[in-house]
Amino acid sequence: METRDKTEILDALRRGKSPGPGRWSALECAEHVAVSEDFLFSQLIEARPAGVPLVNHQEKLDPGARRGSHPPRRSPEVVAR
Repeated sequence: METRDKTEILDALRRGKSPGPGRWSALECAEHVAVSEDFLFSQLIEARPAGVPLVNHQEKLDPGARRGSHPPRRSPEVVAR
């Protein structure tokens, strides 16, 4: 990554400017990751052993068994520069 690219990223973080309606700024993305990480870490700290295995053996044998119960996931939109 070029120095110029790094500078642009840091400037975008400092500005906090949204790239458009319904889209997150670089700062909002970074904040979301930090908040999510804090939440997940707190869950790990407070976790207790289940006492029984939490493995769905049927799904392990046939990973496609649940395909009908969840909509397919789409990757995020790629923004051209």
